[in-house]
Amino acid sequence: MDMTSAVRSALAAAPERRAKIVCTLGPACASPAGIRELIAAGMDVARLNCAHGDASWRAAITTEVRQAAAELGREVAVLLDLAGPKIRTGGLAGAERLALAAGSTVTLMASATAGSADTNSVITTSHDLASAVSPGDVILLSDGLIELRVAAVAGGAITCQVINGGELAGHQGVNLPGARLPIPAMTAQDMADLHAGLAAGVDFVALSFVQSAADVDLLRQAILDWAAAHPEAPGAAATAIIPKLEKPSAITELDAILSRSNGVMVARGDLGVELPPEQVPVLQKRIIRAARRHHIPVITATQMLESMTAHPRPTRAEATDVANAVWDGSDALMLSGETASGQYPNAAVRMMARIITEAEGAHQEDFEPRRRRREDGTPHSIPETIAAAVATAARELPMAAIAVYTQGGETARQVAAFRPPCPIYALAAEPRVRRRLGLYWGVTPVASPEMATTDEMLGRAERQLLDHALVQPGQVLAIVAGVPFGISGHTNLMRLVRVGE
Repeated sequence: MDMTSAVRSALAAAPERRAKIVCTLGPACASPAGIRELIAAGMDVARLNCAHGDASWRAAITTEVRQAAAELGREVAVLLDLAGPKIRTGGLAGAERLALAAGSTVTLMASATAGSADTNSVITTSHDLASAVSPGDVILLSDGLIELRVAAVAGGAITCQVINGGELAGHQGVNLPGARLPIPAMTAQDMADLHAGLAAGVDFVALSFVQSAADVDLLRQAILDWAAAHPEAPGAAATAIIPKLEKPSAITELDAILSRSNGVMVARGDLGVELPPEQVPVLQKRIIRAARRHHIPVITATQMLESMTAHPRPTRAEATDVANAVWDGSDALMLSGETASGQYPNAAVRMMARIITEAEGAHQEDFEPRRRRREDGTPHSIPETIAAAVATAARELPMAAIAVYTQGGETARQVAAFRPPCPIYALAAEPRVRRRLGLYWGVTPVASPEMATTDEMLGRAERQLLDHALVQPGQVLAIVAGVPFGISGHTNLMRLVRVGE
């Protein structure tokens, strides 16, 4: 598809909704036809979960997404979601399940051998947890269904009393709410998956098990090291990082983590295991506000339309949950099992798109500009001030659209962060940049060649939008860019024009 055709298709397919949709790919939708159907239904970002499948499968799927997006004239990003370290119980010797009765005593210890299933129960774990817990701490098994309280710690053995019992199968998840674990955020397998993903050209990398800002630094350095060793993969060094906030310890360093990141994911499922459920909605709002303060996109994830894994319609509570995530200020909402393994993947995407569109139409007044100064009193930069000014102008004038010329995506990110009420069209020459723009709230990426002069830039933006009836003669169009051209993050120009004059 040539650039003119690509622009035509992208503009024609521009969605009415502003918040974006992230879809997890899996057996239910990972065929070439299935991927095309998801894109047609509204998928903006394809998520590849490294907890399932292998590197060769993910590379093939990345290629399929690229081909399907090109055929449909869309820019669809690929997000590689690293599995991270998984703390699990071991196998059970001589039994499929271990019955843990409330009030009984069990011992946890790291071991490569299976645990026992007798009355003197020993539960083995994949990691040594003794240094991370103290008497009185809580340990959760099987996604929080079984609760233990630490009674004593000695010689690597953790003696616990069962508070909430149940039947424990082998290889179940272990959570230590509130504990900072002496475990790095990336395993050897994560590193291998990262390298394979970078070679395949993924656009975003999501990092699990984030406990501190140092974990984000670890991933950033790993990306830079790989990119330096592979000059044949231009742009890999700029691969965007999205930490998944799923552990309470990360919340204590929230601003430091966000300042190092290109986006963030609210992993509500894991947060709901590590924290009391009633605290998760409050944290969701807090994280979203913090992300908007840092001008980075935020993805709200987990069980948004969970019932649609088996049913063609969501519950009313799920529809409300999606709408509230939009009103909170989420840039994107994520579908997991609904698309990866559910019976109605396309219907789930269409339903989410409908809920988002309805929610945005009903609450436009909630999309207010940010304060002109940061909460700590420091002023905005010149690019931030330009972005704030164009969003304010869009509220004061009957503005039809904002055209943003962007070298690396930063200008479009800044403008989107201030939530202008009119569409944002981001014109970029680099395909990798256009794909990443697909995650930003309200932004439609459009292919555009490099500009040589300001007059050429102004004329091209006006012609492209006018030719596709996205603006009409006499309407106000805002054009934002950086001069001189070719410098990323150098936004310093805002021009308001009447189309056709």
